[in-house]
Amino acid sequence: MQPGAAAVLAALLTTGCGGGAAVGSPEVVEPPARPLPISGVAVPGAQGPLERLNVVRRAMGVSPLAVRDALTQAAAAHAAYLALNAAASVDEEPTQPGFSGRTAEQRARAAGYGGPVVLEVQVDLPHTTVSDAAISPVEALLQAPLQRLRLLAPDLDEAGAAQAGGWLVATLGSSGSRRATARPAQAYPFDGQSGVSTHYSAGVEAAMFAGLPPVTGPALTLGASSFSTFRYSEVSLKAEGTGQAIPLAVPEAGTGRLASLIFFPLQPLSAGTAYVWQVTAEVDGQAGTWRARFVTAL
Repeated sequence: MQPGAAAVLAALLTTGCGGGAAVGSPEVVEPPARPLPISGVAVPGAQGPLERLNVVRRAMGVSPLAVRDALTQAAAAHAAYLALNAAASVDEEPTQPGFSGRTAEQRARAAGYGGPVVLEVQVDLPHTTVSDAAISPVEALLQAPLQRLRLLAPDLDEAGAAQAGGWLVATLGSSGSRRATARPAQAYPFDGQSGVSTHYSAGVEAAMFAGLPPVTGPALTLGASSFSTFRYSEVSLKAEGTGQAIPLAVPEAGTGRLASLIFFPLQPLSAGTAYVWQVTAEVDGQAGTWRARFVTAL
């Protein structure tokens, strides 16, 4: 077992899939959102990316996301802010062009969204860390494991997405009525998936594991709702034809529980190859084994 679970994973023990904001949580008071007029920045609608994301969610037994205009508006405002300021940022600064609210929740509230939870993910498409030429925008979003866990969480059931310049932003919300899923947790890559990237540049995720190489295989994740807890006992990744075991960097929770499970193959995978990954874990106190066969891209 590789040493892992640095500060980021420790923080995730109690915060769910990357955190979020519930109604009643303390907020910093900001000036009213006053987006500047935007020229030369395309902000297309959400339907394309979210349709593709819903295909993935259905394949994994997760209810699809419903498109909400307020969340689309919030996503468009933040995508425009990122394009105008040419810099990656989760929070916005009131002094910068296109300011529409400091946090994702504040932007969604300003647009009129009333759900109890708001989360956001973003990707700079021209500079994505995945070099596969044919990768779709949604697949680029799903490559980063912490973002993936948000996008696939079953209790997040509403969303909006928009693109400005090279930035794609998806704003996710919860209607407050959690929908039952066909499975208590979801493995990704999922069973039957094809075209999986052979490699991933871990970037900021590298801080979660000590000694993680700059380029790994695609992250393997087991996630559930934003407030689930996990403890695993065994995990493996093997090439189907040869039975070759691929070494994994694994989270280390000690005696505690994690908010999700993320495993990094310590080497890129072979192209056009079938792999099987399996994890035995306890999710919200319920033990189970998840097994998925997937095929990498050519």
